[in-house]
This record gives sequence, C-alpha cells and structure tokens, in this order.
Amino acid sequence: MSNIPNASRRLDSVVNSLASINVDTTSINTKIPSGLTVDGAALRVAIENWVFCRNIYRNFALGVTSGQLFTGSGYVLKLMYANTSSSDFAYLKLYQAATATSASTPVLTLPIPPNSGNVFEVNYNSVSGGACLRATLNIADNDNNAPTSNVIVNVTYITS
Repeated sequence: MSNIPNASRRLDSVVNSLASINVDTTSINTKIPSGLTVDGAALRVAIENWVFCRNIYRNFALGVTSGQLFTGSGYVLKLMYANTSSSDFAYLKLYQAATATSASTPVLTLPIPPNSGNVFEVNYNSVSGGACLRATLNIADNDNNAPTSNVIVNVTYITS
C-alpha cells in the first residue's frame, strides 16, 4: 500500500511533463509529405491519449448483433480472439461504423479455426465514424448466421 502514493506522484509528474511539451512544428512539418502539417497541441493530445486513455472492449459471446467499440474517430490497436467451437470456423468482422448488420461491408475479416485463438496487431488502424465487430458462421460479407459456439474477443483501442 505504501507504493500507491509514490506511483500517484510519478503519474502526476508524467502528466505535468506532457502538459508542458512544446513541439517545434516547423521542423517537423519540413520532414513530412507536402500538404500535411503537424499541430503541436494536437500532437500533445494524441500522446496523452496514447499514454493514458487506452480502452478495452471485451465480449465473451460475440455474434451477428454488432458489438460497438466506439463512435466517432479512433484507432484500433489489437484484436485478441478465440473460437470455442470444436468443429466450425467462425469469422470475426471489423466495421468502420458505430453499428453494423449483414448489409454492411467489413473493413477486415479474420477467419478463426475451431478451438483456436490468435492476437492480431492492427497497427494503429485509423477509423472515423465509429468501429464495431460482428462474428458470423460464414465468410461472406452479408452472412447473418451466428457462430455455432462462443467467439471471445478483447480489443484495445484509443479514441481521438
């Protein structure tokens, strides 16, 4: 218990350090492609979000009804998933929308073999308009058949 106040002081120190960051956007902007610029305040907010506001979505029985990760803009970082079926594949589908149905087109479809799981590093996939997941029995974008067993997902993401 005695370490908690020390950890809190260290966290306050990091927050204060982040708040005082002054970015020389002129030198950064000379090194990025033409037409793009970096705003120091936006960069500071992005760093604060990355360090302090990582979110986790968990669902232990994802199906054809979409599971909402977030609305608005954000970044999907990592998908951890498993299929508990002993015989059937399941398909995990990521959508760039706050909700999705079988009429929606996923931006990513991951097959999950029976009795298996995996971790997929999305590597900062920027999403606008929200993000959600569905799990289906078949690979077709318009499939509306529920998996025969539980599809378990854990997703880490940040919102902007």
